[in-house]
Formats: sequence, structure tokens, C-alpha cells
Amino acid sequence: MQQDIWKKTGLPLRTDHNLTMESANRSMDSTMGLLHNVPMTVSGFEFLVQIQVTENASYEMLLDRPFHAHAEVLTKHFQNGDAHITIKDPITHDIATIPTCSQNKKKK
Repeated sequence: MQQDIWKKTGLPLRTDHNLTMESANRSMDSTMGLLHNVPMTVSGFEFLVQIQVTENASYEMLLDRPFHAHAEVLTKHFQNGDAHITIKDPITHDIATIPTCSQNKKKK
């Protein structure tokens, strides 16, 4: 999560739980710390997530492998750049599919 987004939440940051992240361009950056057990709602399903805060990121918040495994995320990509993301509620086992569209379509 970007630092400026974290500051708006007012949540306490555990600076003793930082880690080094490798970006897609192979650059290495240390996080500022951890937000522990933050409730997050995705498509009506509530999850408790562990969030690393970083000073400079090209995204507001990135959901990675731990979330994908917990929510059993499946992504179906289409030739036009759209995608459907399917998640599973770990408690009720209900399933939701979230349609997305490519950045090019959003700009129009």
C-alpha cells in the first residue's frame, strides 16, 4: 500500500515487521512496516489482510499471493484486455465474479 493511503487510514504501523520487496523491474525496496489484520471488503466478502506499506509505489494497494491463495482467486483474461476475477469467501464458500476492463477502455 502506498504511504499516503496508509496515512489517511490512521492505522498503527508495525515498523518491526518490514520486508524487502522485489519489483517486476528487479529493483529491491524495503517496506516501511506492516498493518496487521486490516478488514477489507471485496465484492461483499470480508477478509482480514496483512498490508505492507511502501513509500513509493506505482499502485495504491497490491493484492498478492497470500490474498490470492486465501480467496482462491481465479482470473480469466480475454483478447480485448478485459478480465473476470473470481473470488471465494473463505467462510461461506460463496463465489463472486468481478468483471474488469482494460486501461484503454477506462480512458475513453
